[in-house]
Order: sequence, then structure tokens, then C-alpha cells
Amino acid sequence: NQEVRSLAREHDDKGRRTIGVLTKADLLEEGTEKKWLPIVRNQQFALEHGYFAVRNPPQRELETSMCLDDARTSEAKFFETHTVGKTLSESMPERCGIDNLRTFLSSRQCDLIKGQVPDLLEELQDKLARTREQLGIIGKAVKPDEARSHMLELVGTMRKRIYEQIEATGADGEQQAFWHDVSACYESLAATTREAQPHFKVKGELLEHILHP
Repeated sequence: NQEVRSLAREHDDKGRRTIGVLTKADLLEEGTEKKWLPIVRNQQFALEHGYFAVRNPPQRELETSMCLDDARTSEAKFFETHTVGKTLSESMPERCGIDNLRTFLSSRQCDLIKGQVPDLLEELQDKLARTREQLGIIGKAVKPDEARSHMLELVGTMRKRIYEQIEATGADGEQQAFWHDVSACYESLAATTREAQPHFKVKGELLEHILHP
């Protein structure tokens, strides 16, 4: 089918991921099977994973509610007795039938999964290492019955550190000198601000003297 081949080439131009499946081998006219053999043998329009030929139940069989076992039996009979099916089966028995296709697909899927395992393990190990690092930053685990006392201890430690920073009691000599200089600057600013206030007189007397005799 030219349309199918064009679509496959569009998405897999080198034929490395495509598996060819002749889904309705029983619809091939007798005498034309030899024309299909080069394709099914992967000699023409070659694909890395080759081709399979199967017989899917036609619509008339589906309408009779045919079960899977009956469908496989009908398919096996086609490849054993029908001229077209027998020619295909004798040419490449391991490539005919749903069971062979299922086995191949399962094997291929296992290979793909195995190929992804090393990268997956590396990714998981990297995430595990980063998670452990983040947990280490949080700190050691605390038992449920110790949670309250541990929280109080953390709050007390934080309170002490904040107080030391405000009062500079826990600082070293250089830091204490810095905070004392800052305090002196604030006191100097307050005094300068008071001196810069305007003088108000009430009946010739300074308001400050009236308020503070």
C-alpha cells in the first residue's frame, strides 16, 4: 500500500522503528503471492525489523461473535491449507501468524525497556542524592513524642539569637563596638533634632519655659 509506505517513511525514513504487517493475507489473490514474497521476506522496501503476515477475521466472522481461539484456529488453517497462506508460511514460517507477531513484539518491548534501564537508574540515583541533601538541610528526624520539646528548643534558640543581635550581647568585640557607635549616632541625632526645633514665645516668654518652669 503506497499510502502506508509513504506515511511510514515520513515518520521513520530509515525504517528503524517500523514493523511491517500484512494484516489481511487471505485477501491476496491466488497467483499474486509470489509478487508479495520479496516484500514479506524484507528484500524489497526493507525495514530493520522486517515484515509479518497475519489473517485477521473478516467482518462476516466478527459478526458471528467469533472468539479469539476460533480466530487463531482459522488463521492457522489458512497458513496450512490455503494456496496463498501456505506459500507465505513455507517461505517464512516464523513470520506468519498473530502468535509469532505477539512474541516478536514482546521481545522487542523487553529490549527497549532494558535499553532505558541504565538511564532511568542514573536519573533515580541523582534524584535520591538531591533528596537526601535537602533532608540533611532540614535536620535530623524527630520522634512524634519529642516534637513538642524539640519545637520549644528551636523557638528558644531563635529568641536568644534575635535578642543577642538586638542588644549586641552575644556579639564579639568588633560587633559590640559597631552597635555602640550606632547607638551614639542615634543619641547625637536626637540631640541635634531637639536643638533645631523652632522657639515659640507667648507674651515675650519662651514656650519651653512656660511648659517646663
